[in-house]
Amino acid sequence: MPRAVCLAIALPALLAVVAALFPMALPSGYHDFADHTRIGGLHPFGDVASNLAFLIAGAFVWFRAQTAAERVLAVALAATCFGS
Repeated sequence: MPRAVCLAIALPALLAVVAALFPMALPSGYHDFADHTRIGGLHPFGDVASNLAFLIAGAFVWFRAQTAAERVLAVALAATCFGS
């Protein structure tokens, strides 16, 4: 197996193990978002809705993509919407 493939498998696995064994404690004010408006049941509406820009950018890149690398970028952008 080529070295690059081994690294591509081993590095994320190592990072996952480290993250599982040594979780980070969040500061007490971590979830004190800048926006405090409530619209449609979402308490920090502006903070949540602003993530839609990542989804729109991901869709734009997806439909314009011509290579596999551009498709990976599009998926990463769209996934940021849900993880942010």
